[in-house]
Amino acid sequence: MPEIDDWIHPLDALARRDPLTGQAVRVVVLYRDDAALAQLVGRGLSQLLKHRGRKSEVVVASVDPGGWSEALRVAAEEASQPILLVTTAAQVWSLAHLDPLLEAIDTKDHVFGRRAESLAGRLKRWWKTLPWQVVFASPVLDIHSPCQVHRLTALQSLSLQSRSRFAEVEIASKATWLKHLIDEVPVPTLAAIADDRPIRDDFRELLDRPRFLAPIKST
Repeated sequence: MPEIDDWIHPLDALARRDPLTGQAVRVVVLYRDDAALAQLVGRGLSQLLKHRGRKSEVVVASVDPGGWSEALRVAAEEASQPILLVTTAAQVWSLAHLDPLLEAIDTKDHVFGRRAESLAGRLKRWWKTLPWQVVFASPVLDIHSPCQVHRLTALQSLSLQSRSRFAEVEIASKATWLKHLIDEVPVPTLAAIADDRPIRDDFRELLDRPRFLAPIKST
């Protein structure tokens, strides 16, 4: 019989995650036009992770022509590392970007870096993401942050449908509905690549025909 002090409430058990301290990371650098910049960002992240004693593997993936969800699906499907770092950065990361994410992923399934902004910038960001909070229950303010870390199993469990950058809204929304643990931690400002493709079709599909769980593969 367990001691009374060892008893854990079932709801608390659902909110606990095994720490991933020191575990290897797959770095996924998504890009549209500038593969050389993406490779530079990837090399920089590999060096930062090595500095923190982490093994890493860097994958540079274009979001054209298959789209964002397809690029993420392939990157996650081929991964063996338990942590998936996904970035759309147009600048090289620093340890000040990386460390808060690595610390938070020890207790969460998905972590987004909320970039520093002025008051006006924070209000603008809140206003732009308000529809996603209301319609899709997304809890993330800096939804298009280039600083994201996911547990591989958590991201693989999601059935992603968006071809556009709306995939980032889709991840946060579906993870919320599936009771995944999400955190948003402050990080320094970091530029992200631009993507002006319309989100209209992805928005409509997620409203009309959402798929939450990825199909389980037979063994």
